[in-house]
Amino acid sequence: MVINKWSGVVYIILAYTIWGLGPFYYKFLQEIPTFEMLCLRVIFGSFFLVILVYVMKNSKNFIKIYKNKRLMLALTLTSMLIGFNWGLYLWAINNNHVMETSLGYFTTPLILIFCGIVFLKEKLTKLKTIAVLLTICAVSYNIIAFHGFPWISITLAISFAVYTVLRKKIPIDSQSGLLFETILLVPVAIIYLVYIEYHSPINISNNSIILDLLIIGAGVLTVIPLIFLHKATLRLNLTTIGFFQYINPTLALLTAIYMYHEPFTKTQIITFTLIWIALILSIADSVIASRSIKDLKL
Repeated sequence: MVINKWSGVVYIILAYTIWGLGPFYYKFLQEIPTFEMLCLRVIFGSFFLVILVYVMKNSKNFIKIYKNKRLMLALTLTSMLIGFNWGLYLWAINNNHVMETSLGYFTTPLILIFCGIVFLKEKLTKLKTIAVLLTICAVSYNIIAFHGFPWISITLAISFAVYTVLRKKIPIDSQSGLLFETILLVPVAIIYLVYIEYHSPINISNNSIILDLLIIGAGVLTVIPLIFLHKATLRLNLTTIGFFQYINPTLALLTAIYMYHEPFTKTQIITFTLIWIALILSIADSVIASRSIKDLKL
């Protein structure tokens, strides 16, 4: 049980680290319009998942999805959620709502923790209760400093939190489930790319070989973190996953400061300080809990 828990910690760290370093990778793909990039990620991600499902010998599990109407319905819903989340995020970036997307990263873990407590009956220890209160203070301060209700942030956070909760409850392995989700998005992606190919002044078929390889790599990077996330949700409770979510915006912040030379404001300093204290308390709580289990076994 302890090994399972710590393997879950490894998976969640890997998932959010890859997401957090995403801006560094996509800096080399700036010449590709964002929605075209999304479609290409979906297509190449699906191709990678087909290979992965075959290699991992999960083909039978994938076929079982089509024999279970409830499973198909549930995965169709999660496919719509993740597709909507990706699309809204890219739309926000294109329309200069970067601040709201950043706030969405901070709000998602809080909603995940809330979902874990309300829907999955997860209980908070004293340390995690303090961590939750610090997180609420950090997000609340950020909202006040933002001057208004950030509907983009909240929508992004809720859609991804609900996606995570549903995937935790759906009885299917991560590769097969994600393959089904992305396959549902492939027809839309292909139709959009065909339309753009004939109506856009930017011809994506004339890319260099290096750019093509980077695009294919983006497809791989799209699905790997989601697989890691699903594996983590099977081993960890949502409150723990919620706190590790902050790895993503922290790495994104470092990328913004040191690569894009964006200013680090007072609001961000206060928010990150509170969040990192909350994360340290959560990790300490997990360490104490694992040692308690070991002591009981001895």
